[in-house]
Amino acid sequence: MSSFILLESSDKQLFRVAVDTARMCGTIAGMLDDLGEQEGDDKVPIPIHAVNAETLDKVLTWAAHHKHDTQGAEIAEFAPQVSAWDQSFLDAANYLDIKGISALAARKVANTIAGKTAEEMRAHSWPRE
Repeated sequence: MSSFILLESSDKQLFRVAVDTARMCGTIAGMLDDLGEQEGDDKVPIPIHAVNAETLDKVLTWAAHHKHDTQGAEIAEFAPQVSAWDQSFLDAANYLDIKGISALAARKVANTIAGKTAEEMRAHSWPRE
């Protein structure tokens, strides 16, 4: 056994990832648990069919950065529109069940609407052109 696992993206790129980083992804942690593996196997890749290499790399970078966090990342101020990159990132995080990213997104929404009236929330969420 190894303290690393091998992940294969939808476009067949391989990623050698530390098990504690990979376990930040609930989907991967569940796969390892289902296999009864507390450590990893860096010889046989685990396919991640719904996430391409570019996005998986970013999600894994996020997971490696936050693997020691106990309550998720701090909220930063984002633009009100979700970029294509951010949407892809959030979709991958959702698929991989990374709760810290989902919590971050939810906290951002909560902070954005806190103290606003329904009309102010509509104006912020659906700006008129």
